[in-house]
Amino acid sequence: MKKFNMTMNLFYMLKRFYHDKKGVYAVMTALLAFPLLFLIAFAVDGSGILLDRARLAQATEQAALLLTTENNQYRADKSNLSNVQVTDEEIKNAKGSFRTAQEQKENAQALKRNQELVQGMVKLYLRSYDKEQKNSSPITIPKNFTAECKSQTDTRTNGESSSVACLVEGNVERRFWLPWSYTLTSNNRNTVDINSGKSYAVKEKDILTPIDLMLVNDLSYSMNKDPNGEFKGTSKIKSLRRVVAQIANTLIPETPAKNISPYNRIGLAPFGLGAQQAGKKDISQIKKCVLPFYGTDTEVKIKVWSGENKTTYDKLKNKVKLYKSNDYSDLLTSYEKNKYMYIKDSAVKLANLFLTEYIDNTIFLDKSKTRGNDPFVEVFYKYFNINSTLNKIKDFKGEDINYDINFDKSEFCFSNNRDSTVTDIWFNQKDAGKLTSVMEKTQPGGWTLSSSGLLVGANLMVNTNKDALPSKIRTNTQRIILVLSDGVDTALPTLTGELLDAGMCPKIREKLDSLQDKNYRQLPTKIAFVIFGYRQSAAQKASWERCVGKGNYFIADNEEQLLKAFKQIIGFEEEVGRSSSVTPKLFK
Repeated sequence: MKKFNMTMNLFYMLKRFYHDKKGVYAVMTALLAFPLLFLIAFAVDGSGILLDRARLAQATEQAALLLTTENNQYRADKSNLSNVQVTDEEIKNAKGSFRTAQEQKENAQALKRNQELVQGMVKLYLRSYDKEQKNSSPITIPKNFTAECKSQTDTRTNGESSSVACLVEGNVERRFWLPWSYTLTSNNRNTVDINSGKSYAVKEKDILTPIDLMLVNDLSYSMNKDPNGEFKGTSKIKSLRRVVAQIANTLIPETPAKNISPYNRIGLAPFGLGAQQAGKKDISQIKKCVLPFYGTDTEVKIKVWSGENKTTYDKLKNKVKLYKSNDYSDLLTSYEKNKYMYIKDSAVKLANLFLTEYIDNTIFLDKSKTRGNDPFVEVFYKYFNINSTLNKIKDFKGEDINYDINFDKSEFCFSNNRDSTVTDIWFNQKDAGKLTSVMEKTQPGGWTLSSSGLLVGANLMVNTNKDALPSKIRTNTQRIILVLSDGVDTALPTLTGELLDAGMCPKIREKLDSLQDKNYRQLPTKIAFVIFGYRQSAAQKASWERCVGKGNYFIADNEEQLLKAFKQIIGFEEEVGRSSSVTPKLFK
């Protein structure tokens, strides 16, 4: 009876609720509360989980790149690990076969350093802390990540290659923001595990490709100044010597490293206003400079300012053919009175004469003082043929060439090295000390014409290493021409730009690339240009960038920047690696 009464009372209450419609919103809210809370939890914590998982994947990808870059377990120089403190337990747990206790310790340091890199990157991306710390951070790292690297060296038909691949994977625990969000997971805890997934990075580097490096450096007077153009700081020549010594100790050391080819060579082809040839067959060439350009000798008529006291006239009157001319003055006016002397002679003869001895009013460093009359420039361009010069590049044989403009070293060209060679090929393995000694003895002195050094250096590059034939060592040689200048060209300030714009560099590359054996991987010739302590005009910069490519145009204002540029050019800035979306061969 009681049950019946309760049922009837409930029925009447529902009937009144139906008719009165009171409390409908309260009931609906109660019915929707759970779905709404679930939706809020999913929106807040669910989206947060997805975002943090994406961040974790990015973090482990970057961490894998860091591991390949440092390559702590397999790099030869482990000095970067000296500050990593490891316990006896960590050393004991280091796995692998070790010849010495030091090797085992270094391996433990490498593993710890790798873990520091990985966890540091994860913390950076996720704002996380170690599991021992009590704080409000929603992320903790419960245990070490997998941070594994493998390395191998492969022998290929075109040489040898060293590769390292690294794997990073691990979990983090993410705390829920809302207390009821644990219903989103099956573990009924207030945290959720987020796995990064496997991230791979790979770094490959050819290690035994021979390098022929030709250093075409400025040896003008201004190299005695510091990069600011003063005599206060370290001179540019001293900085260059130190940088070259470091490069030599890497390329041609006394004791070559395993990843350095024993067939590396370095050559020197500096420039002033002209360049010296190697003189391997004709030793007299070491006392001479050449302008390595072609043309046609012709008889020219020029005028030369005779000087206030006829000083120029006195030096030239017995060396050239003089004549009276009405080209510049009245026929009856003598050249002494008019202060001009008129010359009718061979263009090649006059060019060599003006370059052998400094004679006032025949050649100008400061073009504002020419009075509109520049005899050397005039006779040079009467002789010079740009097409002939460029077409002769294909005939380079790596030997001295009989150039028409060939003169004794002078104030314009290697004035402080008149009886000693400045151009030399080749410095081979174990010759680092010898190269350093030669550089120390070489003193700046002369004007500037960078294209002369580039052409002489390119010709010498054709002198190949018979011990490093591709058929013998299974790889071609990487040829690099490194041009360094510390100022604008003088005397012939537009000549280099004219040659560059006419295609000199592609022709040099074409000639040197013809030395490559097509049966092996092709290694295109690299030409790089470094300006040291000055800035070029927009037109000059554009010409050089077209020649070498923007990636091979460098500006250095101090010794540190100079060394960095040299290392980048030669390829000793280590590859940092690349991410891999597929499992590398080393992990299969």
